[in-house]
Amino acid sequence: MHSPAPHEATATLDQLIPARKQHSIKEAVISFFLVNSLVKPEGFHTLIKDQLNDFQKFDIIQRIGFQFREAEGQETLNKIPSSNIGFRFHKFENGQTSAVLEGENQKELGRTHISFHDLDYHRWADFRNNFVKYIQILSDFRSDLFTTAFSLHYIDEFYWTGDGKAPVVQIFNAKSSFLPPVFFESENSVYLITTQKEVNGFIYYERLEIRIDENRPQPLITISHNITQPLNDEIMLADFITDSNQLAVIDQAHNYNKSTLKSIFTSEVCEKINLI
Repeated sequence: MHSPAPHEATATLDQLIPARKQHSIKEAVISFFLVNSLVKPEGFHTLIKDQLNDFQKFDIIQRIGFQFREAEGQETLNKIPSSNIGFRFHKFENGQTSAVLEGENQKELGRTHISFHDLDYHRWADFRNNFVKYIQILSDFRSDLFTTAFSLHYIDEFYWTGDGKAPVVQIFNAKSSFLPPVFFESENSVYLITTQKEVNGFIYYERLEIRIDENRPQPLITISHNITQPLNDEIMLADFITDSNQLAVIDQAHNYNKSTLKSIFTSEVCEKINLI
């Protein structure tokens, strides 16, 4: 049994500062994994002029590589011609990136994805409305895209502004089934668990990572939670994103994320970030 250090026993969580005023979500991401590759991704740039005018910048994602060759006993390093492997739309607010919409062919990983990143997350309803709107625009533009899985990824952050080390035993629930006793005994810890679970009839591939970085003026606590769900069938992306039954599956993944955070945090932290 872990015995809290003196600073842990007396610290108050008033000095635990979440990423936002109402919650701790630094970034929320939804990704759709596609069966087919994105052909000529540079063609998506036309959308920024009209349908995706919420975004102010468009980039092409390029792959630039090098190759070793040996000739007559000599090795040379040759640059491989660059190729366009994806696209990226940027949205800015107050000089900061607030959202990113991207698609990328990741041949080295054997997959292609389209993702929406919200770096100014407010609430689930707003995030849901936005990704439905933007993904539908992309899928209408390229109507031949089929999805085979989706993932929902949240990154939560807290800063500890009090004296000494962050009071881990007051932040995380020692009775949580996710967290072993050794987690509470480590400093500057990185804890990672990957599992496959069936929850309410849904199969999830889950990755939970907790990082506690004390080597900075204000210790940073980061929780990264990724849920990936394969679909039973390959579904046209345009149909998936407009089907209320399919969207309900994404809602279920969101609810599962909340239940996971409720499990790993103490009740005081849950109340602080309105996770009640």
